[in-house]
Amino acid sequence: VIQGNGIDTDYFKYCKRNIESEVIFLFASKLIYSKGIIEYINASKDLASEYPAIKFLIAGNYDPSNPDSISKKEFEGIQASKHLEYKGFIDIKKMRNCLYESSVLVLPSYGEGLPKIALEASATGLPLILSDVRGCRDCLIDEKNGLLIKAQNITDLKTAMEKFINQKELINIYGKFSSEVVKKKFSIDIITEKFLKIID
Repeated sequence: VIQGNGIDTDYFKYCKRNIESEVIFLFASKLIYSKGIIEYINASKDLASEYPAIKFLIAGNYDPSNPDSISKKEFEGIQASKHLEYKGFIDIKKMRNCLYESSVLVLPSYGEGLPKIALEASATGLPLILSDVRGCRDCLIDEKNGLLIKAQNITDLKTAMEKFINQKELINIYGKFSSEVVKKKFSIDIITEKFLKIID
């Protein structure tokens, strides 16, 4: 099994984050229930009351025609929220900048293949908070390049996010390891070589 199509690590280059500034969490995915968007919203709401300087970003497309989509009321709640910053749909060129502006990627999904956004985030030096499900476990080594949490568990998610708030040094420690994981396992050079071996 070849995992993914490979990440261009020359484009998604590693960058050390400034941990002197406040932590910026990023949820980047379609606004559908199975990606854990509601858990992210609720966990960030609780944390925002305790840590008002922390930023909570959401980048993703709202598509009400998707049967798994959040409701119109929930989407309007995101837009009107005082603690969430909704950045809308971001194309690949602008997503790289969004990743560099962030401190931690959060994707508390209920199930995944191999989440490409997690690999792109890792390549840039972001630590990850992912659900302990198949696919996510392939790109996250718990307490090495991020934290695995129980799916559909707001308390577990909040605890993981709070760990990065209170131990900001972990952002660059885990983030560096993140970039190394991508280079060793998921870079476009590595994946291309695997495909070529099959062809040969």
